[in-house]
Amino acid sequence: MIIYDTKIIKHLVFDNFVYKKRKKLSANFIGRGGARLDTGSIEDFNNTSAFVSALENRQGLKIACLEEIAFNNKWINKKNIVNAIKFYGKCNYSQYLSTLIKKDQK
Repeated sequence: MIIYDTKIIKHLVFDNFVYKKRKKLSANFIGRGGARLDTGSIEDFNNTSAFVSALENRQGLKIACLEEIAFNNKWINKKNIVNAIKFYGKCNYSQYLSTLIKKDQK
């Protein structure tokens, strides 16, 4: 998640305008199952948090787990996952990371 202040938002809007004018701006449609979630207000932030939590709990997967992405792409190894588990301590995230190692051993 990225949180911007109002100064950067004005800059981003201007940059988008410049890229569009130069015909260098492109957009991709988000396919089925994808979502773009706005967190511009406290209510939006809470809605997004609830949405992500519901998906993760129902699917048993983490959204954008960097260690999982890196491990699956072989950018890191089991030792790196074990170090991450030690770093995070006893928490749900560490438990999730440990499932990556168990799945890999099968």
